[in-house]
Amino acid sequence: SVGVSDQLMSLTVGTGAALRKHISQPQVIQGSEAWCYYLADGNWLLGGVLHDAGNAIRWFADNLMDSTISVEQSFIEMNRIAKEISPGAEGLYFLPLFGGDRCPHYRPYARGAVLGLTFSHGRGHLVRALMEGLAYHLYSVYRMLAPGAEPDLVVTGGILKSPVWLGIVSDLFGKVLFLPAVQEATAWGGVLI
Repeated sequence: SVGVSDQLMSLTVGTGAALRKHISQPQVIQGSEAWCYYLADGNWLLGGVLHDAGNAIRWFADNLMDSTISVEQSFIEMNRIAKEISPGAEGLYFLPLFGGDRCPHYRPYARGAVLGLTFSHGRGHLVRALMEGLAYHLYSVYRMLAPGAEPDLVVTGGILKSPVWLGIVSDLFGKVLFLPAVQEATAWGGVLI
């Protein structure tokens, strides 16, 4: 059982993504777009958000995968082909800034890019590079929220449907990820309220 702790950070990945960390005093991170909300009883929530996460995966499924199969099947296939590609996608980099950048710095006009593309790269490389690019962006927000610390991650959201993407995040962060027993955390929260 995992409770509220200064040694934990939550990672929620859906259409976008958010990292949140419990703190006991309000905090402002100069030069960043981090936010801080009061929870209750002297508890605060420090966090950062990415515009693009699951929506970038969905864009790939809608535009670069077989249009004759369902979106769910596309996601399954994306995981399968990304798993076959070694870490680093053979020098292919995907900057997943489809809708600009919000954290760690607000750059609304930033745009995505694919770098290092060669004839030896295929669709699997692109999927792997996209997942890695998203993981690196998440890591930059993680470092912004916890400089010099190494909080463990509790993960929720659509990323739970992608074992490959979870593995990339776990490897990059150097963390074992805590996954909820209830996969639909938002619905479960509604039930509790």
